[in-house]
Amino acid sequence: MVATGTMLIAYLKHICGMFSIASFRIKKAMTINVQQDVNEEKTIIIYKGIICAIDIHRKAIEFSQVFIKSFERSFFCLIAASMVCLTSTLVQIVTYNSTELLLLQLICISVLYIYIFLSNYTAQDITDHNEYVFATM
Repeated sequence: MVATGTMLIAYLKHICGMFSIASFRIKKAMTINVQQDVNEEKTIIIYKGIICAIDIHRKAIEFSQVFIKSFERSFFCLIAASMVCLTSTLVQIVTYNSTELLLLQLICISVLYIYIFLSNYTAQDITDHNEYVFATM
């Protein structure tokens, strides 16, 4: 689970980087328009910058869709495994009376919750980067 989660986070951070590059290129293209006198040549440079930014954004969206499609079964297995582990740990907490085992089970539950939190945080980070591209535009 740790290896799969680490690889997923690396891919998702790559997607966030692509969205950041797209928003940077849009911002750079728009500052040329604001700061300088606009003539035919500069307008072409602005259009090329915006086209490049849109292309990067399109590639980021396509990469995220391919990524999600290829890992759908892995996502399902990770969610199922974490829910089974969480449920069995909660059942063990209820049935055991030992303090040492209770502490071990609480640590296991904490690790599972941190894993779930990091997964959701990374997905929210991608959403925020994508929204930032549209806000920049």
